[in-house]
Amino acid sequence: MHRKSPVLGFRFFFSPADITSLTSHQFRESNRVTASQLPAPTDPDIAASIRGVRATFIKTKINISVEFLITRPMKLRPNMLHLHNIKKPAYLHSGPVSGFIIFVVFVLVLTVNADVSSASNWKPVYRVDSMGVDQVRVPAGTFLRGTKDISTLNPPGWVVPILPSEQPQHSVRISRAFWIDKFEVTNAAFAQFVKADGYKNPDFWSVPGLVWLESRNIEKLPVRCAHEELPGLPRMCVTWFEAEAYATWRGGRLPTESEWEYAARGPMSLIYPWGNRFDASLANVIDSKGPVSVDSYPGGVSWVGAFNMSGNAMEWVQDWLALDTYDLREELDPRGPAKGNRKVEKGGWWGSNAVVARAAYHHYEDPPQYQDHHIGFRVLTPEDLERPKN
Repeated sequence: MHRKSPVLGFRFFFSPADITSLTSHQFRESNRVTASQLPAPTDPDIAASIRGVRATFIKTKINISVEFLITRPMKLRPNMLHLHNIKKPAYLHSGPVSGFIIFVVFVLVLTVNADVSSASNWKPVYRVDSMGVDQVRVPAGTFLRGTKDISTLNPPGWVVPILPSEQPQHSVRISRAFWIDKFEVTNAAFAQFVKADGYKNPDFWSVPGLVWLESRNIEKLPVRCAHEELPGLPRMCVTWFEAEAYATWRGGRLPTESEWEYAARGPMSLIYPWGNRFDASLANVIDSKGPVSVDSYPGGVSWVGAFNMSGNAMEWVQDWLALDTYDLREELDPRGPAKGNRKVEKGGWWGSNAVVARAAYHHYEDPPQYQDHHIGFRVLTPEDLERPKN
C-alpha cells in the first residue's frame, strides 16, 4: 500500500540484560507506525536526540521496517520495550535505559538501513559523459574515513610520519550522488584537451592556475612524460593546476579526498577497493616497473566499478593537506582546509607498497605545481556541477 508519509514498522521484545545478539531486519506490513506517532521518551536527556532522528526520517522520506530477533530466551519484565501489532499511536514504558535503547535503534535503522542496504548492495551504473569518457555512479552514503589502528601496518620508514594524520577514524556522510571516471584520465583523453586549446583558454583555469600558467611556456605544455605515446595509459607528469583545468574543461572537477575515498572503499569502509587484505595480483603496485593500461586489473575494481583506485598512477584530489584535519571529525561532505601549500594524492602508485596503496592513505609531499611520472588523476562530475573554492 502506498503511503505519502514516511513509515517505520517494528517489533521489539528485549531488555538490556537479555540481549545477546541482534540479527537481520525484516519487513512486516502488520506492524507499522508513522513517524508522527513515534513515542516521546520520558528521559529528557534522550528526548532531543529522538526528535532529531524523527526530523531526519521526515526530511529524507525513508520507508523502513525492522524486526530484531533475540537468540536467547528471556522473561518479560516491566521495563521491557514492548511494541507489537501497533494499530494506534505507540505507547512506551520508558526510563533512561529504554529511552537510550530507542535512540540507538533509531540511529541503527537510519544509518545502517538507509546507507548500507542501498549502497553496499550497489550494482555498478555506467555512463559515457558528453566528452566520450566512461564514468561510474557513486550513490550518496556514509563510510568510515581514515584508519582505526595504524600499529599493525608495518610501513616503510618514510611513511611513518604521515600515518597519524589518518586518525581518528570517523564517520563521513557524502550527501549527494556523483559520477566519477571509471578509469584514470588517459593520454588520449588529455590530448583532446590540448587539441581544444585548453592551455590557451583562461576560462578553464583557476586564478592560481593562471598564475602558474603565465610562468610557463605554453607551447611546451604538457611536459614530456614516459609512455605518453601510448593512448590507453594514464596521463601523468601533469601538475594539480593542469588536472584542475582539464576537469573544468570536461564540465567537472577533481574529487575531494572524502569523495575519492568513498568511491574507493564504499560504505563497508574496505581497506582496499576489493577487500581488507592486500592482493598483489589485483593492482599495479608491488615490483612494478611502470604504468599499465587503465583498464587493467578488473578483479581489483572498487564497489562502484572504478578501476585502479589502488596503484598504477597516484591521483590528485581537491584537498589541501593538513595533518590535523581528521581531528575536526567533519561529518558532512568534508572539503579540507581552505588553504595550504601541498595537495593530497590518493591511491598509491606503480612500484610502491601495500601501505600507501590503501584507500585511507594520503600522500603528503607535493605542492600543486609539482609533477612526475607517478601522478595522474580522474574527474568527478557532481549533479550540481559545483566546484570547491580551494
